[in-house]
Amino acid sequence: MRRDSNEQSGSGRVNRRSFLRNSTVLATGTAALAGCSGTDGSGTPTEGGSDGSDGSSGEETATSETTGTAESGGDVDLRGVEVTYWNVFGAQSRAATRFAQNIINRVSARTGAQIEVNYTLPAAFVLEKWRNAFDQGNHPVIYDSSTALDVFFFDEEHLTPYSELPGGPGRDTPLEPAAWEGIQDVLEIMNGGIFSKYGDQVWELPVQFHVFSPFLGRRDHFQEAGLDFENDFPPDDYDHLIEVATTLQEDGPGDIGYQVYGDSGDVMDTILPLWPLNRAGEEEGHVLGPDWETVNFDNDVWKQAVTDYVDVYREHGLSNDNTPNEADETAVPGFSSGTWSMSQPSYTIHPNLVQNSPDLMSDGTIQWAPSWSFDDNPSGLISITGSFGIASAPPNADPEEWRKKQMVAVEIVNEFLKESNQMRVPENTGQMPARTDIHGDLESKAHNGINAQLEMFDSNATPFVAHENALFMYYTGTISHFQNALRGEISPEEACNRAAADTRDQLGL
Repeated sequence: MRRDSNEQSGSGRVNRRSFLRNSTVLATGTAALAGCSGTDGSGTPTEGGSDGSDGSSGEETATSETTGTAESGGDVDLRGVEVTYWNVFGAQSRAATRFAQNIINRVSARTGAQIEVNYTLPAAFVLEKWRNAFDQGNHPVIYDSSTALDVFFFDEEHLTPYSELPGGPGRDTPLEPAAWEGIQDVLEIMNGGIFSKYGDQVWELPVQFHVFSPFLGRRDHFQEAGLDFENDFPPDDYDHLIEVATTLQEDGPGDIGYQVYGDSGDVMDTILPLWPLNRAGEEEGHVLGPDWETVNFDNDVWKQAVTDYVDVYREHGLSNDNTPNEADETAVPGFSSGTWSMSQPSYTIHPNLVQNSPDLMSDGTIQWAPSWSFDDNPSGLISITGSFGIASAPPNADPEEWRKKQMVAVEIVNEFLKESNQMRVPENTGQMPARTDIHGDLESKAHNGINAQLEMFDSNATPFVAHENALFMYYTGTISHFQNALRGEISPEEACNRAAADTRDQLGL
């Protein structure tokens, strides 16, 4: 069954064997986480999560009442200041909701401010509403979002850049010095992905990120199918993937050997945009070339990747009948029930996996592994989905009062960036801490989620293209073509041609 790992010409996994050695030790030693709940940004917060869990993940229980004694913070009294916060990542799971609410409660208790939080749907689906709200001056003081999608907020009319934010209580700088230093690596990545006209100005502050899209597999399914988990997971390349997935589906206990996704929120933000990047690198593998004026959807790399993606379902029959509409959140019941054997969902589902299948995660039966990469190309796409923007004052707002609101917002970011809270990020939100100075202190677990994310992050991972038209390229203007290819209505090549034509038209190229 096993072939040489480098049989594909020019291919080679980055640190694959060192990862697998670590994963085997962790698993045997212990044997002795884009469809989410929430609102559209204007309704009542909903504790998210389709798994029915309580979302505690080891955190203390959140309360709705503010406790403790408020501190005014030097000469500025923040007691009674009203702040609105639109929170996206907290809607990913109950664990994420509880984690965020605990942080908000602590800031409120410390400052005496009144913080109203709306847990909203993923930013990709509400950003146009947000944009209209900002244009009308009906916006929050602070929001979290994904930097790749919301760069149209990056001007002083919408946001206050970091250099102009107020200092925190008892200090001159907005962020605590250790927090500011700790996020520098991620800030550099953010600026590397941002459309060039925004330069090096810091418009948003990252507190967490994740890397698309690691492998997820059931160790017991590999064993029952007669596969060698250490050598066959994760697969080395596409041919090996098809070989392993076919064996899992035919000889293993599950129904699905390898699942791909076609849902409007997932077809272009999980597996599909990753494969061209793995194979060809940033210049040809990103949706846009490095000049931001070259559309890559119809190049040979993308056409082959989309063909391979569609073939998983249509040619090889390795994904379920709902694949053209399948969302990666369904990986939670799929892996928990044992009907799925392998896939590459977003790491954001991780808290729900832990809540749904604590034993299977804690003993390493369900495991994450880093995605492949070839010829030192990027192994993953970095998504900075916990990126905080602090809004400029709307028209007719009192400047001094808005400044106080911004001081509270700054304290929210500082609380998220405290070392103790950053250490809790992976298990509670399905993300990784933006403070890279604490990465080495994160605890390895048998499910290998943290190991997989860190290896992908350290192995030439690159950020999603951040462009004013990113929503069009990832979520609205191209996805129907790839969905139609999955349905068999058009060929993969035609899907790529249509996606490229529509994108060039949208960008005026």
